Amino acid sequence: MARGRGAIVSRKLTPKQERFVQEYLIDLNATQAAIRAGYSAKTAEQQGYQLLQKPSVQAAIAARQKEREQRTAVNQQITVEEYRLQVTLNMECIRTDLDKPLWKGAVSDYGSLPGTGDLAAREAALDEAVEKIVQEIITRTVAAW
Repeated sequence: MARGRGAIVSRKLTPKQERFVQEYLIDLNATQAAIRAGYSAKTAEQQGYQLLQKPSVQAAIAARQKEREQRTAVNQQITVEEYRLQVTLNMECIRTDLDKPLWKGAVSDYGSLPGTGDLAAREAALDEAVEKIVQEIITRTVAAW
C-alpha cells in the first residue's frame, strides 16, 4: 500500500491479480483461483498463497465481499417484502337442528404479510386475513339459511 496525503491508498491491481480476486470469490480456493486466473498450475499453490498475503489483494477481496453482502441483503429484503399471505380453510357449515350441511367448501383470503417491521405489523396482517374469512363464512351461512 502506498501512502499519500496522510491516508493509505491502495495500489491498483494488475489485470491478472484482478482476475485472481474474481476467481477467488467463486469458491475461496486460492490454488484453483490462481489457475483460473492464468497462473501456472505448477506454481498455483504458491502464487495463490502469495497473492492472499498482498494487502492490495486482501483489500480488493474484502471490498468485493462487502459489495456482494450488500447486494445479497438487498435481494433478501426484496424477497421478504414479496411474501404473500394465503389463508385457506376447508369448511362445512352444519345446521345442527336438522343435522344437515348448509354449505361446504374452501374459504380463502389473500393478502400481504409484511416480512419487515415488527411482529405486531405481521400479526395485524394475519388478523385482517382471518377477519375477512370469518366475514365470508358469515355471509355464506346467512345466504344458505
